Amino acid sequence: MTFSILRSRNQTTIPQAVIEALGLRPDVRLVYEIEPDGRVLLSAKTGTFASVAADLGRKMGSPSSSRTRRMR
Repeated sequence: MTFSILRSRNQTTIPQAVIEALGLRPDVRLVYEIEPDGRVLLSAKTGTFASVAADLGRKMGSPSSSRTRRMR
């Protein structure tokens, strides 16, 4: 099991095993998906912030397409 510690400023260091498993590199966006049972899935997402926001909005059931347009 791999773990990290959440610091006082809500920051943590991503363990090297996770970085390697996800193929992370600087400036890659991370997506957190919260499951109903409390588990959190972490994945790397390529693309723009707007595309990530749109994906998250769809998963949460909100109409994000108009928000995405306003963000541009």
